Amino acid sequence: MVEKMGSRKRFSVVIPLYNKDSHIVSTLNSVVEQTFTDFEIIIVDDGSTDTSLQQARSVSDQRIKIVEQGNQGVSVARNRGVQEAEGDYIAFLDADDHWYPWHLEELNCLIDSYPGRGVYSVAHEIWRGGKKYHPAQFCSLGFTGVVEEFFEAFSKSLALVNSTTACLPRDLLIRMGGFPEGIKKGEDVYIWIKASIEKSLVYSDRVCARYNQDAQCRSNRNYSGEVPYYLLWLDEVIFSGALEEAHEKGAFKFLQSGIFYNAAGYRLDGNKGAFKNIKKLRASRYLKLRLLLLALELAPRRLLMFAQRHRHTQA
Repeated sequence: MVEKMGSRKRFSVVIPLYNKDSHIVSTLNSVVEQTFTDFEIIIVDDGSTDTSLQQARSVSDQRIKIVEQGNQGVSVARNRGVQEAEGDYIAFLDADDHWYPWHLEELNCLIDSYPGRGVYSVAHEIWRGGKKYHPAQFCSLGFTGVVEEFFEAFSKSLALVNSTTACLPRDLLIRMGGFPEGIKKGEDVYIWIKASIEKSLVYSDRVCARYNQDAQCRSNRNYSGEVPYYLLWLDEVIFSGALEEAHEKGAFKFLQSGIFYNAAGYRLDGNKGAFKNIKKLRASRYLKLRLLLLALELAPRRLLMFAQRHRHTQA
């Protein structure tokens, strides 16, 4: 990734777009209506085959810039958005999610209060089946600040950061080389981890965004057998000794947690290939996790569905 010169803004909102014509207008409107106004919006259309591009163009705001490219995947689209950005901070947003009007204002407060960090993130709600749910939190009510034990916190709550709440310094993303391209799953979590290890993560438990699980083309299913990239990477750096000792314990706990929850998803989806592949990770050989994975294989699917439905608290 190459540095770009130009006038600077506080935020560049980067939205990768692929076949989200039922949602992109609502998503864009949620950005346009932000109370903090020093930002630009960069939409990277990744070769949509529906009317997404036309729908995006229907929203009139001088801060919107639309970039078109052939279908190359979400990492390439996000990296292209970062390259085009003129903001000091990149705030990511998926094309079918929603920001509440105070989202960027809250991020700006976090940056002012805790400058020089690697990742800034806020709490979000989940929209599923026409109802709102609150993901489990790692922290006590009212928390705002630096997350001292990143891996421990992420192990307790994967809601800590995602591709609709994450905000990173543009220069850090450039230096890290951007999102790994050609990866279909877990490429974003890899970046959040890398940036948090290097410069830590700041979090506010104020709900500022809504993650739409009912959206078109959104699914946690993975029929390719591909294991999330961040799990492969963590398994490698932990067992090769490449990770700093201070992070090893928390990272191993997070890795095992990630293996278990992804394996549970594969079991629910009937994805035998991915389930088999995730068991090949070295962390999966430890006795406690081996027993948990065996329990997943033997558990009735109905029980797993019940556990999934009750994982989050209804709002």
